[in-house]
Amino acid sequence: LDFDEKSGATGTMNADAILAYVAREGLTVDWILDTHPHADHFSAAQYLKGKTGAPTATGAHVTDVQTLWNRIYNAPDLATDGSQWDRLFSD
Repeated sequence: LDFDEKSGATGTMNADAILAYVAREGLTVDWILDTHPHADHFSAAQYLKGKTGAPTATGAHVTDVQTLWNRIYNAPDLATDGSQWDRLFSD
C-alpha cells in the first residue's frame, strides 16, 4: 500500500496501477506473493486479493518474524502463525 507519512494515510494508487496493467494485458492473477513482511512498508496483498480473488502466500519463516515483532512492538494481539496469508511456502 502507498503510505503518506504526513497524514498517516494509506492508499492504493500503485496497487490499482498493477490491477490496471493486468486488465489491460488480459492477464489473470493466480497468486499474490508477499516476498517478505517488513516493518517499514505495508502490503497490498489483502486489497489485491479482494479485487482478484487470488490467494495470498509468503514464506513459512514469516512466523519467526511475527514472533519477533510481537515482542519488539508489544503486539500481543498479533497472530504469529502466518494466518494472515492463505498459504505459507517452504523450500
